[in-house]
Formats: sequence, C-alpha cells, structure tokens
Amino acid sequence: MAKKQVRGLLDYTSVNNDEDLEFAPLSEENMIGMGLGASRDATRWAFKGYMLELHQNLASFKKKVGRKRKPEFGSIDCQRAMLIWVYLHKMNPNPNISLKNRHLISLMQSLGKNDSRIARLFPPEHERLQSSVSTGKTKLKIDDQWRSKVCEKWFNN
Repeated sequence: MAKKQVRGLLDYTSVNNDEDLEFAPLSEENMIGMGLGASRDATRWAFKGYMLELHQNLASFKKKVGRKRKPEFGSIDCQRAMLIWVYLHKMNPNPNISLKNRHLISLMQSLGKNDSRIARLFPPEHERLQSSVSTGKTKLKIDDQWRSKVCEKWFNN
C-alpha cells in the first residue's frame, strides 16, 4: 500500500492509525507552517527564506582549507614593532626621536636577557630581525619618529 502524503496539520489528523504516512517534500507550493489561506507569494517567500537560512547554516559547516589566518596585527613582525613602540613610549610619552632599527633591536636583545618574553621575540641568532621590525612598522603605520595612531588606539584599548 502506498504511503499517504501529508502536507499539513489537517492532513495529519485525517490519517488513520494503521495508514503509513510521509510528509510531502518542501517546495514553493508546500511549506510547513503556512496555513491554507496563505497566498502563493507568501508561501514562496517562506520557502526561499527557509532555503537561504539552510544554505547559510550549511556554509558554516564547510571545512576551511589551508592554515588558519592570524589576526591583522597578530604577526610576529607586528608584535616586535609594537613591543619596541611600547618600550619607547614608556620611556618618553612624546618621543620625537629617530632611532635606527638595528640600535633598537640590540637594545631589546639586551633587555631580553632579563625577560624571557622579550628574548622570545628578539633572539640573538636571528638574521631577519631588521626586516621583520620594518615590516611590522609598515603594517602598524609607524613613522620614522615612532609615532603611530594605530598603536595608540590599540594600546589604549
């Protein structure tokens, strides 16, 4: 015996206990929860909204390919430049100094002898520290006098 297709609550209540039933598939003409008096447009809009929400939920379950992206300023380059910026601004709140990256890196390496967090960012045997600090300065928009609105905003938050 064929299963009876049920489209709504009235169809469901009309089915006998011994009859097999199945719910009708959702479509633009048949949407669960839409009453018999609903217009065709209302049913169609409800179906399209249901499909849009279903698509958005399924998209969130897709496995992302590749390595995880770091936050915009979360790179090691930005961390190094930010640490130097914080150090300079703690020493002098309004610095108008023009120091070379090489001098500041050697200063941070000497401070790193007493602090393991600084030593991790400025290891003595690293060859690319100067270019790394320069890249961080560029991303954080730090000028030659070590002024940066990005760093100020980030530090004050």
